[in-house]
Amino acid sequence: MTFLFQNTLSSNTRTSYDSGSTAFINFCIHYKRFAYNGTIIPASEETILLFASYLSQKVRYSTIKVYLAAVRNLHIQLGFNSPVEHSILLPRLIRGI
Repeated sequence: MTFLFQNTLSSNTRTSYDSGSTAFINFCIHYKRFAYNGTIIPASEETILLFASYLSQKVRYSTIKVYLAAVRNLHIQLGFNSPVEHSILLPRLIRGI
């Protein structure tokens, strides 16, 4: 089934999402941002905000948007609601970036 879901994305999008997902996972491991059950997914809204802030020091705005889309996609693929999609504060933070 994962194969079928991945076929919904172009190869360029998959490559970008892989980079974004890897960056998010590495961020969570490095800064010890784990969910209530000890895993990275589902991430809290606070973790998403911290990740976006962290990225703002390293990459362009357009890359941040792609990486957040990758995090959203990762949550959905694993069967969780996306904190990116449901965050009240993230749009304001993105405007600030």
